Amino acid sequence: MEINIAKGIGFCYGVKRALQLAKQSANNGGASCLGAIIHNEKVIEELEKEGIHTIRSIEELKTEKVIVRTHGLPPDVLKDIEKRGKIIIDGTCPFVKRAQNLAKSLKEEGYEVIIIGDPSHPEIIGIQGYINNKGKIVLKEEEAISLPYRKKRGVISQTTQDLELFKRLVSLIAEKTYELKVFNTICSYTVNRQREAEELARKVDLMLIIGSRKSSNTTKLFEISKRILPSSYQVESSKDLNPEMFFGVKKVGIITGSSTPNSQVDEVVKKILEIDRIIKKEKDND
Repeated sequence: MEINIAKGIGFCYGVKRALQLAKQSANNGGASCLGAIIHNEKVIEELEKEGIHTIRSIEELKTEKVIVRTHGLPPDVLKDIEKRGKIIIDGTCPFVKRAQNLAKSLKEEGYEVIIIGDPSHPEIIGIQGYINNKGKIVLKEEEAISLPYRKKRGVISQTTQDLELFKRLVSLIAEKTYELKVFNTICSYTVNRQREAEELARKVDLMLIIGSRKSSNTTKLFEISKRILPSSYQVESSKDLNPEMFFGVKKVGIITGSSTPNSQVDEVVKKILEIDRIIKKEKDND
């Protein structure tokens, strides 16, 4: 079995930066992160061992230092943390920070802000906080079609959104808007991986997209690959693999979400090689 590993694997810049800040801050007295710093359960478990605790509410704060997750936090939450005398370490991804600032500027300039993304995602919740939760969230084509006509709108995107979906939705929003400002805030790492997933899916018999099912960018990669190659699977670890998946497969493609460490890729590759040996042995016995 031939294993083709994409260039787009491992942590992106924003994740690397946040994890580095977190580990530096944990050296003296530990630190807390309000919500998962990234969407990867294994990494969160490892950080916990290093003194970086994931908490669900400010009331759970017991450390002096608080890390802002890569997805960002609403400004009112940050102010609350400051009032408690805590030290804030800002791990917000720079691409997310740009989206936050653009949303704020558009609202101040009198534009209705449209955010293309998942309303329940922490990044969108954070961005909404910068515009007093006045942004209109659009994720489906029917939502864009049903928008009323407006004179001024500004569009931004969740940084992990599907680029092709973003383009389609912008086109539909333009039909309902006289003056439209569009900012493609999808991160370059996301776009590059989406393109690579599409290219690789056309060359192999089976695609594995490694990453947490809570990870938006990983799920988007899976959806893109699945549209091209039905034999595409989103896996979190080698435990998700079984020999039946690989029967008749000659070429396997592997790509990861931006919050997946290289160690998880190594683990999956090792399992594939084991399965390949099992399949070959069964064929020889036949």
